Amino acid sequence: MGKKQVIDSNGKLIGTINNKTLNTRLPTWEQGFYSLKGDQLVLRARIAPPSERTKITPQNIVSCIDAAYKRYHKRIVEQTRDEATRGARESRRLSEIQKRNALRARERKEKGKGDRLTLAGSYLTDRSKGCQQYVRRVLLRKTDFEIEELIKDEIESHRSLYAGIQSYEHVKLIALALANAFDRTNSTNTDDLLSRAHLFYFDDEAWWEARACDAPLKHLPYPVCLVEDVLVWEAGNTIESKALSDGADEAASKRMLSFVVKHCQPLKKGDGTTAFMRTKPELPGRIEVTEIAGAIHSAHQSHHTTTSHQGRSPRTHTRRGHWRNQAYGPGMKLHRRIWISDTIVTPSGKAYRIHEASRVHVVTLS
Repeated sequence: MGKKQVIDSNGKLIGTINNKTLNTRLPTWEQGFYSLKGDQLVLRARIAPPSERTKITPQNIVSCIDAAYKRYHKRIVEQTRDEATRGARESRRLSEIQKRNALRARERKEKGKGDRLTLAGSYLTDRSKGCQQYVRRVLLRKTDFEIEELIKDEIESHRSLYAGIQSYEHVKLIALALANAFDRTNSTNTDDLLSRAHLFYFDDEAWWEARACDAPLKHLPYPVCLVEDVLVWEAGNTIESKALSDGADEAASKRMLSFVVKHCQPLKKGDGTTAFMRTKPELPGRIEVTEIAGAIHSAHQSHHTTTSHQGRSPRTHTRRGHWRNQAYGPGMKLHRRIWISDTIVTPSGKAYRIHEASRVHVVTLS
């Protein structure tokens, strides 16, 4: 029957313990309490008898080890409880820190937003009250990403207006872009209206039928429309119009738009334009008309239009792009070739360059 030497936490040899007795104790002890090294049992705790005055003897060494284990186990339980308490306390502390940081970040954001609104307002002192309210509303309700998307088209379309703004003047860029977009959208200036206008181009048959339409015009297919030298746009709940030439007929242009709204359906074409088409109605008798061969493409594609109709007034058509031998220099003695882009020509002879194919619409009978 073998025995093992018992070594306490100080490395002191305490005595010996029977292997059989030891084997009955090991399953009840926590592994952190002891370790086995050959014939030695090394304990993690200090061994002391129930009374410090009592000496450790071979007879009471087992009970002394059991007492040491109870103290060790109690200490471990208390440490675990203390660690759990400290962990919960630290978790609450971190949570409070996170809440405090989130509150401070929100306060800084609100302060920054207020500073941004104040700074933006300083650039808009000469703008209308409605414009200032619009910019403030957008800055309050939109995220930065949405603002950038909102002003992207404005800046790209009118780069010269923002050329002098430095890269660090971000608030100024946003405020002026939003204000300019608002003023342009609500402006009745002819140039601003033309920059947003959708041109309607009627073929021969559709032209005659559209001018005879008697349905009232209650709404427009687009906010600003250009028909036969007449600008028609929505102003709140009303529809306004402006003739661009002396011979333009505003009433007829509105009837033509009414025909588009009431009788035509839009159909996207491959070249980017939209065709408003209606099934050709049955006509009493036969009316002799000549088909128009027209194709409207994007600004960099060729345009051609042919038309023949006796007694027909001039109408909107496309003038094909071409090269011009342009004179320049001292005394206009030098020459160079320049490209004149495709141009929309209205009945008055006025030319409107609408380079976006998506704003050119063909009205036809199929």
